[in-house]
Amino acid sequence: SSTIPIFSVANEAEATDEAGEFYKALLESQASISPKYFYSALGSRLFDAITLLNEYYPCRTEKLIFEQNKDSLKAQLPQGALFIDLGAGDCAKASPLLTWFKAHTYLAVDISIDHLARALRVVSQDNPGVAVAGVGCDFSRTLQLPLEAHQWLGASQASHSPRIVFYPGSSIGNFSPADALRLLRQVHAICVEGSEGSGLLIGVDRVKDLSVLEPAYDD
Repeated sequence: SSTIPIFSVANEAEATDEAGEFYKALLESQASISPKYFYSALGSRLFDAITLLNEYYPCRTEKLIFEQNKDSLKAQLPQGALFIDLGAGDCAKASPLLTWFKAHTYLAVDISIDHLARALRVVSQDNPGVAVAGVGCDFSRTLQLPLEAHQWLGASQASHSPRIVFYPGSSIGNFSPADALRLLRQVHAICVEGSEGSGLLIGVDRVKDLSVLEPAYDD
């Protein structure tokens, strides 16, 4: 089988910045660690396991919402699009949507490149008519497609298609309001490069009681 291209925007300077960001957050009066630091190859597999727990409702609830509203989504979103999946993880959420929207190109974006490579092999097998590639990117810092990804999209004739940026999982809630706005503006910049019908399909959780949230997220 052909090799699935994985493009990376990481560099040594960015790694140094991340180390400083990590220690700064730990030294705050309210110490914290960004969720992105959990997603090593092992951390990504552990998260996949967590999503199967009864207490962890977001994934199965979101899947049910998509299935129940499939016809409405198909009526509103363009067919034959370039599908860009933010925080793709195991790509399980996006895979059925590629068929629904007759997507011809799938670009999965995730911080864990090793995990992404394994997931994309499955996506490619399940969707043999779809051009598949990945981007290793920490989009909590900046969302950008590297030059090599743009060149690959041009070669696959996806550069002139409508673009569906898919951001499920409610992880927009991991951002401060200012950082969320910055990310959404970067998403907008990606969408305006596509043809008519381009846009963002996002999953956002509703307000929940602590008795629901704490068992789900107290990993």
